[in-house]
Amino acid sequence: MERLLSEYGFNHVNQIEHATQGIENSNFFVEATSATGKTRLVVTLFESELASDRFVLRLLDQLATNGLPVPVPYRTKDGDPITSCQGRNTMVVKRFPGMHPKVPTAEQCRQIGAFLGRMHLVAKPLSDSATPHPRGAGWLRARAQEVAGLLSSQARLMLDEALATILALLSRADVRMLAQGVVHGDLFRDNALFEDEQLAAVIDFHHASRTMLAFDLAVALNDWAVDSQGETDPARRSALIGGYEQVRRLSLAEHTYLDALCLYAALCFWLSRLSQVKRVAKWGHTHLPPWRLDRVLATGQAKDPRWFEQLVGVHF
Repeated sequence: MERLLSEYGFNHVNQIEHATQGIENSNFFVEATSATGKTRLVVTLFESELASDRFVLRLLDQLATNGLPVPVPYRTKDGDPITSCQGRNTMVVKRFPGMHPKVPTAEQCRQIGAFLGRMHLVAKPLSDSATPHPRGAGWLRARAQEVAGLLSSQARLMLDEALATILALLSRADVRMLAQGVVHGDLFRDNALFEDEQLAAVIDFHHASRTMLAFDLAVALNDWAVDSQGETDPARRSALIGGYEQVRRLSLAEHTYLDALCLYAALCFWLSRLSQVKRVAKWGHTHLPPWRLDRVLATGQAKDPRWFEQLVGVHF
């Protein structure tokens, strides 16, 4: 770590903590010293290919330049925002203060909505260079076939019905005409930091891609505007959408399809988490019992898919 950070002008590492929350990239919280004093950093080793490393950096620069609270990558002594560590592209950013909200307030939801609205407008010049959203119809079919055997018969029936509904949705001409642009794609509570009621930062742009802007709003609504049972909290939902529309007005079609896009978003994350569980468990094509799932989750290498299974059921 000291060798790596020396490329960025830091001469001593005081503390390293492995950030265990993520499952797609390797992240470390580091306190390091430079000529200007101690600095708290986040060092990311890219493990996934969900978004181009270079595109993420361009996006962060674009957002920060326009005043959005996002991490700005440090540059090496040669001026490069990306270096290599153990064969992986690596990025270093300043660690923001703040906490992830456990139970968001309506005001926090309003600020998240406003952030998304501003991001969608500010990132518009980068749309053509963004990778298309990878979780389209083909991905949905492939992942559903891959993980179906893990599920109980009841859950599998719900998966089949949800998949058919979303495939029909994505085939509609009016849905394909919804406004598209660069999306965050993963704006859950653990990717936002607040100091009391003030948004301090939005982090983790590694799902950034080009797709329907309303899909990004749906991803956020599934996490910020629901209660512990997955049921919609009307006040938080209204605040989040209201904050968004203070910046960018939704079209009538976007309003019409927003609930269906919430189902689409929940289905995407249910399938991706099931797929991760299957890889970690090295399980075959038989039902994965709860005790085995709990054992997989205890390793920290996968996140619990049951929350999104519950959300899919709620949206139905």
